[in-house]
Amino acid sequence: VVGAGLRDIRVRTDAPIRYVTNSHHHPDHVFGNLVFAKAGAELVSSYFTARMIDQSSFWYLMFLQGIFGGHLPATYAVPRNTFVRSRELWLGKTAVQLFEFTDSTTVSGESVDVTMAWLPQSKVLHVADTVWPGAHTFFADGTSVPDWFTQLGHIRELVNELQPRVIVPGHGAPGDAGMIDAQERYLTAVSRMVEAYCRGGEVALDDEAKAKLRQEIVNAFPEHRNQIPLDISLNLIQMVGPMAFLTGRPDGATAARLPTFL
Repeated sequence: VVGAGLRDIRVRTDAPIRYVTNSHHHPDHVFGNLVFAKAGAELVSSYFTARMIDQSSFWYLMFLQGIFGGHLPATYAVPRNTFVRSRELWLGKTAVQLFEFTDSTTVSGESVDVTMAWLPQSKVLHVADTVWPGAHTFFADGTSVPDWFTQLGHIRELVNELQPRVIVPGHGAPGDAGMIDAQERYLTAVSRMVEAYCRGGEVALDDEAKAKLRQEIVNAFPEHRNQIPLDISLNLIQMVGPMAFLTGRPDGATAARLPTFL
């Protein structure tokens, strides 16, 4: 996939690829690093994300061998150009402003580490995997639905401040703030289904219930593609228990979002 992406870039331009930025540490966002590094790109991420890549990529390679096998890289590359809070990159006269949206101190949605990118001249905001338009959502990193709702509220605040012309998600087609509404609807529906199957979170999800729950979610969102995140998420709910999915921060506090330095 990464090789195809690189070829697609070369169809459009023969200009050198200056930077590749990692929005977070998940393998579908970082396992292409080595390909771009060999093509001459400088790898950039927050310091937190770089450390997460370094500590988790080996285990992701081990875990995913049974799913993707030969499609996985033999090794991985960790960004050496790192920052804390924010970093501005320049491509000619075009500015790209990177900023940490979450870290280990904040609530998380799909990932504990999120770096967003803002292109002020064109007013384009890349929001990483905080929203998944038209796709089933991947629940990982201790994600809970209440925490994700809090994060979506933070995204609304950010969108109101920046007024982006286009919002680009980590998965799916670019769009507008309506994708935040769609993410909330998906999370609400799925959490209610999980509650029903697990009796409010008190009963573990057995294999039979998991299969029925999966089909109910697929039926409720027939337009959603890519069911691999759904399968992984249901396995995680089964492993760690439904309460981890249905309840928020243990102290009931709402963590403020990180300040945006632009």
